Amino acid sequence: RKKTGAVMWYVVLLVAVVVSADIQNSDPTPFVSSHGHRDHYKVRQVLSNNTYETFPSSTKATNVPVEIKRTKILYSSSYVPVRMSILEDPLHHFSVLEPGGEGGCVGDKRAKVSTTSGLHNCIVAGNGGFFDVDNGACLGNLVTRGRLLQNTGLQNANFGIRKDGTIVVGYLHENDVDDKANPFENLLAGVIWLVRDGKNYVETSKSMEYMGTQNTGDAFITIQSARAALGHDAQGRLVLVQVDGKSWQRGVSLYELADFLVENGVVNAINLDGGGSMTSVMGGDVLVNMPSDDCPAPDNHFFCERKVTTIVCFHDYRCLGDQDCETGATCDDGKCVQPQPQPQPQPEPQPQQEPQPVPVPVPQPSKGCEPTWGGEDCSIDLCEQRLVDNGNYTEWDDLLHPHSFQEYAVLSSIVIGIIALLSCVIFGIIRATRKDLVGYGDGSNENEIVGFSSDDATSDEFLESSSI
Repeated sequence: RKKTGAVMWYVVLLVAVVVSADIQNSDPTPFVSSHGHRDHYKVRQVLSNNTYETFPSSTKATNVPVEIKRTKILYSSSYVPVRMSILEDPLHHFSVLEPGGEGGCVGDKRAKVSTTSGLHNCIVAGNGGFFDVDNGACLGNLVTRGRLLQNTGLQNANFGIRKDGTIVVGYLHENDVDDKANPFENLLAGVIWLVRDGKNYVETSKSMEYMGTQNTGDAFITIQSARAALGHDAQGRLVLVQVDGKSWQRGVSLYELADFLVENGVVNAINLDGGGSMTSVMGGDVLVNMPSDDCPAPDNHFFCERKVTTIVCFHDYRCLGDQDCETGATCDDGKCVQPQPQPQPQPEPQPQQEPQPVPVPVPQPSKGCEPTWGGEDCSIDLCEQRLVDNGNYTEWDDLLHPHSFQEYAVLSSIVIGIIALLSCVIFGIIRATRKDLVGYGDGSNENEIVGFSSDDATSDEFLESSSI
């Protein structure tokens, strides 16, 4: 009997261990310690992926990747505006971005959605994950453009897309986030898994989520407030839904938001930060919704955009590697770059040789023409065709080599004029010289010439005999 009882106890113990292991491997609910510290709300590693859903993303290539729909949701007896942005090919058109650029979460930085969106030229952008309102720290798992920034393992709803284009939604273990074989390209965490496999999942999710990530309290799920959700449809397109509102006054609850998503064909979706953080931006940095935060004094009668941490960004095509570019092009920081043409070697310059004058045959006069004229009608001036100064004809050539009767006459006149002028100059010089050599008397007799007597010759005779 003792042996039988011992065997029975061993069997009971073995069954208990197996049941316990089965529960642990199938139940995605978090392990909660007695301390209640958020680090103890960890997702258990299970043998199957029943803590999250996967779905192939759209790969449709298009020049207009975003479709924007505007509609409304009824709450109480009025409506609140809703913007739905639907994105094709999310692997190349979707990013999770840090506040104010790279390094924002590391430095606990906060920035307006319009500021971060403007830096990256987002087509559509909105606030992303939750953050610590006291120090601005980014909360939850975070991967931005292939860079793993945070891996918390906290059981909050995640939305991401892996390198192969697989969409992942749900609760992720640290090993799932740090999967080296198929890493995440972009990933962020929210609070509450809104829609799972096409059904409203809020009621189930609220019992499993770590609610310490949000600071609204127990009413976080049920109050009317501005909301934001990120999910995908049956075509693998990303769907960003943004609902205007103001906490405790207008907007929708998470139950109502999940119902709206299901009605509009969303298959899986998570809830992002909302309330005063909910911001909708288009065209880079253009704010298109009504924020609910009051502006600082003295402008507190206006509404202002709140500074947040991460944002979700729908943008133009962004390559992830050289395989996304045309043959020969390379992917550089998300852009395909064509290779620069290689400079061709230039031949060494050869020394330039001076051009040699081309000899011109001397034209021969035609029969019946004057010696310097030719042609059928004797109208061609043969002298003008001479090669002068290496082929450059000048006016000096005409002057030095006259070739017409008129030019000969002009040249002769010039020579005669020069001779006459020289003669006058020489005559004047001689006259002046003779005057210096011949002097007059004492002046008493005008006809008296020094050196001659009146008996010898008269003055007129003297002058007449001395003239040239």
